[in-house]
Amino acid sequence: MCYLTKKDTRMPFTANMVVEAMPRLMTTLLVDLVEQKHHFSLVAIRRLFNFIRLFRLLFELAPEAEKMVDDRLKEFMDHPEKRVKEYCSSLGDILSFAIVSQKYNLEDVLDAYLEEQLDR
Repeated sequence: MCYLTKKDTRMPFTANMVVEAMPRLMTTLLVDLVEQKHHFSLVAIRRLFNFIRLFRLLFELAPEAEKMVDDRLKEFMDHPEKRVKEYCSSLGDILSFAIVSQKYNLEDVLDAYLEEQLDR
């Protein structure tokens, strides 16, 4: 995590690193599959599920990360004015967060997400 986010393995592990790196890994894999940069296979599906499992495991190692994810989802759903790049760097992050959150699910986020997609 430290190397993926800060390009330095000597940095201390933080919850911010989890929230920054894991959605990017998941979104990149999905985009590559959709754009057919990778063959859609059982290996690719397993990789996605392993990213999800790793994300949940990292919540156990850094519980603050789970709270950050839930807070970001709540903010996205409740405050349309915060659905901008400054607060939400990627809509892919929101989908990743909804997949791993224990508090919210995709159905909870869907109305706000689709509203944002239609505005673009």
